[in-house]
Amino acid sequence: MAGETALSHITSISPPRLPVFAVHSAEWRLVAAANDLTIVDDAEQADSVIELWHYRPDVLSDDITVDPLSLYAQFWDDPDERIAMAAEEALEHVSW
Repeated sequence: MAGETALSHITSISPPRLPVFAVHSAEWRLVAAANDLTIVDDAEQADSVIELWHYRPDVLSDDITVDPLSLYAQFWDDPDERIAMAAEEALEHVSW
């Protein structure tokens, strides 16, 4: 899980309408082909959201969600105040 879906998994924020997943951009074509994924132009036709990352999101995570620091980096300045606050809350899951 990634994006707001992962954020909702580790914080008190509600999950988004569409589940969000992350994949390393170099692996996108393989993942898309293996899972019969199709890119759609209309969000109403989508079943999920796939984020393409510059690094493998699973490398830094011990769980089914991406790591909390990546979530914080993604959302710390989100214009939606609830999301930005949840990003701060996500840092509570980091062992310093």
